[in-house]
Amino acid sequence: MVEVNQNAFGIPQGTPMSAIAANVAMFRFDCAVAAEAARVGGTYRRYSDDILLVCPPAAANSLLDFLRDALIRHCEGLTLNDDKTSRVEFPGGRLPANVKHMQYLGFLFNGERAVLRASTISRFYGRMRRAVKSAQHDLTNDKFQGSPKGGRPVLQRRKLMHSFSHLGRDSLLRTYAKVAGKVFQRRAIMRQLRRHLERLNSLTR
Repeated sequence: MVEVNQNAFGIPQGTPMSAIAANVAMFRFDCAVAAEAARVGGTYRRYSDDILLVCPPAAANSLLDFLRDALIRHCEGLTLNDDKTSRVEFPGGRLPANVKHMQYLGFLFNGERAVLRASTISRFYGRMRRAVKSAQHDLTNDKFQGSPKGGRPVLQRRKLMHSFSHLGRDSLLRTYAKVAGKVFQRRAIMRQLRRHLERLNSLTR
């Protein structure tokens, strides 16, 4: 059952071992960069391969150089992806008018509030559409029952409501969005999905 990686690099992505392997491999790097960030009055965070550095603007260049060197010293074979690296400044605690947001771990932050990325919401509605379409075509599935009028099969909406509405324990709204809203103490995230029930109703008519 073990499939050996024949490449000289890489670990399986999305498995429970992926995050553990990343943490083990980058432990010394984390310690070094976190200590340097604290020294200059900043903060370091990493989740898997997503890194966030918060620091005074004057220390940004030197801290980024330190991070690059730390990768070379402590994480052989790993490099910073310049195409996915961005620098955002918050003068006076807010973003400049020509900058829309800072992005990290699926959230957008403008200096005052955090919201979900548009792509996250789009994927949620895309999964909703595909689930409804699949249910409508599977007439043998238990989502359907005979209609009292004419015996026409109709869609049972309970499972769809469970997966794609605020009523379901496993839905995006109850798990990801609701918890995120509580953490950020903002209603903006839930407002992004306020029309989810209207969309689901329109798809299942």
